[in-house]
Amino acid sequence: MGMNFPSAPLVGDTYPTPPVAGSPAYKWDGNAWQPLGAVPSNKVPVYTDGSSPMAAQLRLVAPPIAANDAAAKSYVDGAVRWDSAQALTLVQKLQARQNVAAAPFDPMAYLGLQVNGSCEQSQERGNTAFTMAAGVWQYIQDGWEAFFSTAGSLRCSGFPAYTGSLPQGYISSVLLQAQTGQASPVTADRAMLGHPVEALRWAKLAWGTPQAQPVTVAFWLNTQYAGNFGVGIQNYTNPRSCVVDVPVVAGWNYCVATFPADTGGSWSGVNPVIAFCPIGGPSVMTAAPGTWVNGANNYVTSNSGNFFPANGSTLCITGLGIFPGSEAPSAARAPFVQKDFQQTYLECQRYLYRWSSTAFIRLGLAFCDTATTAQMVLSLPVPMRVTPTTTIANIGGSGGTNPFTSGAVQAIYANIAHLAFQSSGLTPGQVIQVYAPASTNGLLQLDARM
Repeated sequence: MGMNFPSAPLVGDTYPTPPVAGSPAYKWDGNAWQPLGAVPSNKVPVYTDGSSPMAAQLRLVAPPIAANDAAAKSYVDGAVRWDSAQALTLVQKLQARQNVAAAPFDPMAYLGLQVNGSCEQSQERGNTAFTMAAGVWQYIQDGWEAFFSTAGSLRCSGFPAYTGSLPQGYISSVLLQAQTGQASPVTADRAMLGHPVEALRWAKLAWGTPQAQPVTVAFWLNTQYAGNFGVGIQNYTNPRSCVVDVPVVAGWNYCVATFPADTGGSWSGVNPVIAFCPIGGPSVMTAAPGTWVNGANNYVTSNSGNFFPANGSTLCITGLGIFPGSEAPSAARAPFVQKDFQQTYLECQRYLYRWSSTAFIRLGLAFCDTATTAQMVLSLPVPMRVTPTTTIANIGGSGGTNPFTSGAVQAIYANIAHLAFQSSGLTPGQVIQVYAPASTNGLLQLDARM
């Protein structure tokens, strides 16, 4: 039986079409039908010209070699994707960075906008808990303030430098407690932990301009309850706010919240506050979660839970990082983005300088220009944010009435402070020692906090 080839084939035509398993196949080269060999009975040929479409999956047995080779799904899945998220292990992430000579996120995030994000510094209160007053912002420790207001039963306490249960890699946290909880917040009832950020640091985000960048807030949070927790950014100077929810469970949670850039607000010279709100009434709920709105008193969403429903409810936070852009380190790498103890201490002293003593210690020398005033020059560790408010207690001099009756910073020049102390019985033209007497709690505090 002869082959019934087509009478007017074109170059590249194959016969038979479609191929028949177990029968030989041919291809027209312009002069003759060239044999392609018999098709195995358990295989179906696929021609590169597309004349025989695939009827099943193509199975590949080796990785590609040439640039136009096909690749198996397992080979593609093992590559770093740019078009979708991947659940890579820590080892895979490390190898991927090494393959493309990319630095890990840690050194980049080290320049985060937070100050004392790991809650290790507490110059003013040490680790002494205190009962808060309602309706006023109060610093719990360096870089962390708190507020509560209520028409009901809510009462709060602050615990600075709290060292209870902590996530791995941290030695301290800040804790806000509901001494008296409130099961159903009404109107503007609310409690908050706040982290103010100096305008000088925030300016790199270029907010209020078309070039504004998003910002990502990452932190560890501990609570006794599960639900949606409200986190927001507040502009109290030119009222603007944006609030998002992060889902949490009872215990420690690593939370990441990315806020869109605000191109429409006025942010020049503004010191924004990152607000963590465990309880909020209907009057402080934002109408548009995840969106910038006018007005600063929005702290929760309609989906936010109440995390202060009972007496003794607590909110504990540590490991705060504030990163320009839409990325944050993983939970495992988060401790490494925090600055070291010494550098954080210096950063905190830009906002609060505190010298205290319980023994006889000399602070410096002062010149008596009158019988009632002694002038002193004090070298500070770092330049302060603004001319600070001065508080003194039990500090005196080697002449005149002790202790000094008052003292204040007259001017700041870079990291040099000019102080004037008030006393009586001083000798004009005399240089005296300024010191804290023995067995008293001497204090000089310069406060330039936001």
